[in-house]
Parts: sequence; structure tokens; C-alpha cells
Amino acid sequence: FYHHDFLHLFITTFGLITFGFMLENMVGSKWFMEYFLVSGFVGAMNHCMISPMLNRPDAMMFGATGPVTGIMILCALIYRNRTIWLLKVFPMKALWGATLFIGFDFLGLFIKDDVLDSPIGHGSHIAAALVGIIYYHKILRHRVWRNLQAAGEGQTLEPVQVTKLGWVLPCKYDDEFDDMVVFLQDMMGLVIADQGEPVIDTQINRFTKFKTPNGSLKLVEPNRFAKSQLYTHPMLSITVDNLANACRNMDSRQVKLVAPVYHSTENWAIVYFKAPDGRVYQIQGPYPSP
Repeated sequence: FYHHDFLHLFITTFGLITFGFMLENMVGSKWFMEYFLVSGFVGAMNHCMISPMLNRPDAMMFGATGPVTGIMILCALIYRNRTIWLLKVFPMKALWGATLFIGFDFLGLFIKDDVLDSPIGHGSHIAAALVGIIYYHKILRHRVWRNLQAAGEGQTLEPVQVTKLGWVLPCKYDDEFDDMVVFLQDMMGLVIADQGEPVIDTQINRFTKFKTPNGSLKLVEPNRFAKSQLYTHPMLSITVDNLANACRNMDSRQVKLVAPVYHSTENWAIVYFKAPDGRVYQIQGPYPSP
């Protein structure tokens, strides 16, 4: 945590404030501190191991830019569709910006010149970024699923109460999505309740949710690079009063649960399941803390 000078400390603190609050508000302070320390430790160890291999045994590393890099990479994976402005001039998706940042770190490992051969712990940045990727795919995306399973252990097998029904309509192309928004808003008179980019469910690029008399209608634009086949047809969305109870109910009847995802609200999740008719449906709702 030692920094070279005030400017170095300022840059690290600015990065931590910019991305840290965003991540902490989502995962909680305890989990955030765990991730911060793990990514920092792994980054420092990687710097110590890789420097002698690159004939730089005396290469020094200062500051906490390693864990801050890990936080930035994790935020970029979560908010990958959010637009950022490079040098306040060039717009790009957050994930591409993070990839560019790590790309310069790879160059910094092997290229020596006045620009890239700077006192920066490139190896620590790369290792912390790797920790962020592992956390995202192996821990963060399944955290709510584990909480659901734990919360469901104390639930009964009584039927849950359905509080709302809605539909999810996928639109494969940008123009198709925009045209449908105009059609439903201007010609059908539906009111937009929410819209934007997903927080965790990166299987879609953006969504627009409309109010309906007895539920909701949600337009989604699937991510073309996603391997998931969830958004290939109109999908019924069921909101229940207790999601943990519903999951326990379905599991006891061998109903296949697939693709659990986060929701941006605390103790609220969305799960997909394959119904007896072979189609995939969406079920969502609150779940009690285990």
C-alpha cells in the first residue's frame, strides 16, 4: 500500500473511488474487501515471480494499482455494455476500454522504451485482471444462486403465489429493437417503465420495459456473442412472492433450473427454468436472506 508520491496516490485513490463504490454497493462491503485483498495479493506475487523471468529482478512495485485494476476489470465485465469516454473524446464500451488498458500492460512487460518502460507493476495488473475474470465467471455470477439454495432449505413445499405475469420479447437487431419501441409507445400507447443496459445479465445488450394493464412487456436485445439460447422466442415471465420457495418446489419435481442471474435489487433474482412443455420460461421475485 506504499505509494511513490502524492500523484501516484491520487491516481490510485481516484480509480478506487470511481469503480470501488460501484462494486461495493452491488456485492457488499465484506465481499468487496475480500476481493480487494485477494486481487492485490495475487498481483503482488505475480510481479515478484515474473520480474526475474523478464531479466528485471530489481523491478519495484509501488501502490495498490493491482487491486484497483482488478476492481476495474470486474466492473467492466458487469457493466460491459456501458459507454465510457476515452480521454473525454472517444466513446467505447467499458469492456473494450478495459481490454485496451490490459493490452498496454502486456506491451509494458516486453517492450522497453521511454513510454512503456515505466515504474508500473504491469505483471500485478495482469494478474489482478485474471482474478477479476475468475471471480466474475466462477463466483459472482453464482452467488445469488447459492443464496437461493440456502434460503430455500427452510422453505415448505406449499405452492407459491404468483403476483404478476409478463412477457419478454427478443429483438435480434438494433433497428428491429428501435422500431418495436416506437411501435409499442406511439401506436399501442404503452408507457415505458424502465430502460437501459443490464447490470448483470450480459446475455442482453439493452432492454425497454413497458407497463401493461396486468403486468409488463419487456423488449430485450440479445447479445450476439452470448452462447445462451434463452432469447430465441417470446418468453413468459412469472413474478412470485417467494423465489426461494418456488425454486425448491420446482427442484423437488425435477423441473430443470437453468441460467441463474443476478438482479440489481438486493434479495431479488431472476432464474430461468425448462417447463414440462420443453420451453424455457423466466421466474423472478424476492427471496429471504438465509
